[in-house]
Amino acid sequence: MDLLESIKQSIIGMDREKVVELTRKALDEGIKPERLLDEALTPGMDVVGQEYEKGIKFIPETLELFKKNDWELIPAASPVFEHKDKLSLTTLMQGPSWMSMNTLSIDPKTVCVQAGETAYCEQLDKLGFEVVPIPYEKVSPLGGSFHCTTLDIYREGKLEDYFPKQIDGY
Repeated sequence: MDLLESIKQSIIGMDREKVVELTRKALDEGIKPERLLDEALTPGMDVVGQEYEKGIKFIPETLELFKKNDWELIPAASPVFEHKDKLSLTTLMQGPSWMSMNTLSIDPKTVCVQAGETAYCEQLDKLGFEVVPIPYEKVSPLGGSFHCTTLDIYREGKLEDYFPKQIDGY
């Protein structure tokens, strides 16, 4: 197995130390960062993302934190919106959106969602949320969607801790 494939497989195996070690080795050997991103890091993260979407893979500590606080974990509907923009800060924007869950919660039952993510909108609706579909596809290629491109400056109500039961390291 070549070095770039080893990096990709280490990402998929979630072996952080090995990824760092092999990435440093690749850079020391003169592999250009663009090639490292295109042939190892991004493809590895794509597989992890797909497995995370399907509920196959979770970061163990995060899963433990959610379970400890009695959260119900529901895998999100697979992305359906196809980005067709040529203008993008990342080549990852071509094809199905990997940001379909990047939403903005207005209150505990109201959520803004990219209008093109119809399967996710339907899933949230069936779960009892008021879904506000908003066409946002021209913003996503710039590197984010609702959650990443907005900033709460004021919220009404009390500050609430959704993870009162902590685990070591959090």
